Amino acid sequence: MRWYGVLLVFGLMATAVADELSLTVATRTGQGQAYYHNLLVAALADSGVSARLKPVPDMPNARIEQMLVQGRLGVHWFLRTPERDKRFLRVSQGLTGGMIGWRILMVPPADVADYASMRTLADLRRSRRVAAMAFGWADATIWQHNGLPAMQQRFSVGELYRQVASGKRGVHYFPRGSIEVAAEHDLRAGLVPLPGIVLIYPQDFYFYVSPAMPQLHAKLQLAMQQAEQSGLRQKLFRQYYGTALSELALDKRVQIHLSSPP
Repeated sequence: MRWYGVLLVFGLMATAVADELSLTVATRTGQGQAYYHNLLVAALADSGVSARLKPVPDMPNARIEQMLVQGRLGVHWFLRTPERDKRFLRVSQGLTGGMIGWRILMVPPADVADYASMRTLADLRRSRRVAAMAFGWADATIWQHNGLPAMQQRFSVGELYRQVASGKRGVHYFPRGSIEVAAEHDLRAGLVPLPGIVLIYPQDFYFYVSPAMPQLHAKLQLAMQQAEQSGLRQKLFRQYYGTALSELALDKRVQIHLSSPP
């Protein structure tokens, strides 16, 4: 199953009437993250808040964070980091049940056999294979903490796939969250999910709200708690990712656990 969607960044506009919110939306094509859009709108609706979306142009993560600080955008989902917890108002409910922390290695088809004997973290370390990552990603800290080499570059997800596929850029694989693999099908540049193993570390996406918008944070805190308790989040998650996760056969893979820095 393929999911095509937009990565959405939600910003609270200056005006809100009663229980209605007008939210700006920055789109980023090809990343299949309509789940977060629908979860946000549905959770708010169930808590009695009607959200209307308005699009704004695409932007890189660094720009998103800057605009959150400035209050020009209201909320976006990120992997949790101590720095983001300090800069923004985090909504406490995780968004993927931890599944974003189940990482699949995307590799060139010709390289699959080279990983056949890898079954432990020590095996992956000894291979000296380098992961491709974008600059500033939280994953890079995890890889470094576990003694795994990673090269950070100022590229988009699609460009990182192409870097690995080229075989000439000093990177050998691209680790992607289990829920991202199918969504990024058209970006893969021929890379395939490495069978047999899955790297796991404790992590999740969270909604982070601009520090200038505590009222929005309060609304989302309540809405997401109710969505978890009612099963709404789990229902939407299965709707968007259930089939794709089944196709990865995660329960049949050897689990390699990574630790997080303190």
